[in-house]
Amino acid sequence: MKFGKICKGSNRNQFFNGIFDIFFQLVGDSGNIIIPTFSYSWGGDSPQKRFDVRNTPGKVGAFPEYFRKRDDVNRSNDPMFSFGVWGRNKEEFSRNEKRSTFGSGSLYEKLHKLNAKLIAFGLKRYDPTFIHYVEEYFHKNNHELDYRFVKRFEGVFIDYDGIAHDDYQYCFSRYLDSAVEWRFDETRLVNDLIEKGKLQIVEVGNGKIWMSDCNAVFEAGMDGLGNNQHFLVSKKKTHSCMDKI
Repeated sequence: MKFGKICKGSNRNQFFNGIFDIFFQLVGDSGNIIIPTFSYSWGGDSPQKRFDVRNTPGKVGAFPEYFRKRDDVNRSNDPMFSFGVWGRNKEEFSRNEKRSTFGSGSLYEKLHKLNAKLIAFGLKRYDPTFIHYVEEYFHKNNHELDYRFVKRFEGVFIDYDGIAHDDYQYCFSRYLDSAVEWRFDETRLVNDLIEKGKLQIVEVGNGKIWMSDCNAVFEAGMDGLGNNQHFLVSKKKTHSCMDKI
């Protein structure tokens, strides 16, 4: 709703159809539209540890839920960070062969190889989840980061045919018991992309649309991490009685 109110006489689905049509006009019949439908189903705050690829709701907004429920959209089989996929290659993009969210064989690796566009709209900042793919790549191929590690998640997976089975998923995750709580901070990344002319920002109503591409974000992230392993994070602000003195 950052972009403005729904026009009088229109309903939510008509409004969302209009957004979808804009993306369709951009990619055409030969392209693909991929939108987060993250559910975090096997995370610590999900006691049931069940992911139904067809029916489990996402937790990332109203438009992604509209998109997920479309008959022509496939959902990827990631119980933590699933995506809805529309388009020519939806079968390939919705299949995660190696059960790794951000690693080899993941959707993010496929997007990187194709140099896909990374768009954020209606958000206060540019924070593509693709950045965790960059972090894991750096962690495994350059130098281990001190604030994330590859964690195995387990739970019940229910496929499109309604068949349930126990399964697992590897995901590059934050340390929850660290003495320092690190949070993603896009400031350095965004400044670097803007300085290099690699990030487009357009204001619409009270919202913004941010767009870069996988290669630009990957290169900026790798270069930044090479100079500072905390390039993409900052310490979470804490408050105590001393703050008032």
